Amino acid sequence: MHQFNVFTRWRPLSTDNEQETSEIKRVYEKHDKSRISMSIATPDAARQRPWKSEAAFTQLFEASDDNKAVFDAVVAPTLPQVLNGQTCNFFAYGHSGSGKSHTIVGYDFGNSSKFGLCLSAARELSETLEQLNADNCDESSRLGIGFRMYNCARKRHLTCSITTASAISARAMMDRRTSAARLKC
Repeated sequence: MHQFNVFTRWRPLSTDNEQETSEIKRVYEKHDKSRISMSIATPDAARQRPWKSEAAFTQLFEASDDNKAVFDAVVAPTLPQVLNGQTCNFFAYGHSGSGKSHTIVGYDFGNSSKFGLCLSAARELSETLEQLNADNCDESSRLGIGFRMYNCARKRHLTCSITTASAISARAMMDRRTSAARLKC
């Protein structure tokens, strides 16, 4: 059994690129134990060697997959464990402009289907905890959530850690979204 899951998400080609750029050719191969390997080659394969990964990936997302699809496959399955007191950690790694912030944080905060993984997790956990706390009148024993978000620019990744805690008002955290995700390096 694998200790952690590895997901890859392709970023769409930039639309403001003046040069005609072709998409990288990719081929996926499913292996034993549900792992996937990937082969990639540039459009001009005569100039560069193709590259093939080990069977390391749990799932591959195409450029057309939105943040909701990634959340549903990557983070949502871990939320029951978080509600049972465990911790969920996930991070995005890549070069500048590869979509790390878009995936983890998102950009369209008025549209919940465009939330990044952290805000989607906060929303779902908040709604679940609100239901669990509905019958609990004692403010000191209410359940809540805590988020830590780190942006380590030198290491080119964003990390989000989610835990549950008691006596934290989940609704208050959702009302103060900027306070729920603290940036630190």
